[in-house]
Amino acid sequence: MILVVAIGISVAGRSSTVPAPVAERPPSSREVVTSASGGPAAPAGRATAGSPGVVDSLTRAGKDLLWHARQWGDLHRVVLAESAAYHALEIDSAYVPALNLMSLALSVEGRLEDVLFVQNWSIVCELRNPESWGILGDAFMDLGKYRDADSCYTRMYHVGQGLRSRMRMARWEFEVGDPDSALARMKEAIEIGENEVNPVGGWVLQDAAREKESEEDARRNLADAYVRQGTMLLSRGRWDEALSSAEKSLAAVPGFVPALALKADLLRLDRKYGESAVIYQRLIAASEDPGFKSALAKVYAERSRTPTAARLVREAKREYKARLAKFTKATRSEYAAFLLDWSLDPDEALALAYEESRRRRGVESYDLLARAYYRKRQHDLAWSSIGLALRSGTQNPRVLYHAALIAKANGDEVKRKSYAEKARQMNPKCDRQYGSF
Repeated sequence: MILVVAIGISVAGRSSTVPAPVAERPPSSREVVTSASGGPAAPAGRATAGSPGVVDSLTRAGKDLLWHARQWGDLHRVVLAESAAYHALEIDSAYVPALNLMSLALSVEGRLEDVLFVQNWSIVCELRNPESWGILGDAFMDLGKYRDADSCYTRMYHVGQGLRSRMRMARWEFEVGDPDSALARMKEAIEIGENEVNPVGGWVLQDAAREKESEEDARRNLADAYVRQGTMLLSRGRWDEALSSAEKSLAAVPGFVPALALKADLLRLDRKYGESAVIYQRLIAASEDPGFKSALAKVYAERSRTPTAARLVREAKREYKARLAKFTKATRSEYAAFLLDWSLDPDEALALAYEESRRRRGVESYDLLARAYYRKRQHDLAWSSIGLALRSGTQNPRVLYHAALIAKANGDEVKRKSYAEKARQMNPKCDRQYGSF
């Protein structure tokens, strides 16, 4: 594993506000590209005559690798994308697209502290790059540092109000308790994305290859935006609208895995088991993500095909453990959630959830920890953990629903009723979606 470091660049996240970059200057000879494990350093230079094309090609290749890796759950391709960024930065240590690619790969690997470090340097290199601020904000969101994320997203929005900026603002609004504003923001993002895919007058770039790449990027961004919108709609129980978003995502990028997964989940919830099973089987055949086997197992379990479901769960567990051994930070929360979904190894699930909550102090991690304590019948600790999730002001109906169940286990009927009513108000179908807690 490798990491870009710039000597003298401070790490963000030490306080509740994001400090301004320490300087705006070209890299000096003291800047190095080195391994995160402290391996031998190689001098990091500036691009020389003829090398900008190489740097750009490496970055684009890495970007494409990361796109496919995130689609198919292939963490090995994430490492290859990281390596492409590394080699680009050996040539030009201040090439911002490569720095951002590096951070995106590190984020998928769960190395969020490293992302903070790299993005500080990216912002020093180009202060007015909205993607650099956005990636830094994403890392703070994943760490549960919502004030820092808000500061980054605000700066991002000041320098660029495009599709990705609006998607990130929507994520922040949804997480901290304003889902209606989040959905409105996603609608704005999608309108921008549709205009980018179908610009007035068509594409006018002189370079045909670059024109194709630009159109492909626009379609990928639009497909991602529709999935984000669909996921938000699903959390509100608006299944038909969520399914429409999934279909529009697939129209933008046929075969887009997150859209297929969203569609399959919606079909399963709507008890259209045959259709959902076909999609899950398609995903399993092409993907390395064991989560799809777990999802298909739920289909068979709900159809009372217990032996088939049990076989799929065993296979998924083996695959999760293999991934956990190689990519611990990237897999820990997913594996813990899988164990809790199937009431397996509660001690291991609690250990994983607890370790995750120490690193990511956000809504999702505290909700996962509350589930783990609940499964262990440690209801007081479960209530303390769900309280930490609720402290952000989240209106996520899943978290509210879990709070109601934990309050019931603690014998607090007043809180149970209050949180259950809030959850059902936000999502009238929450019993169907979250009843397997």
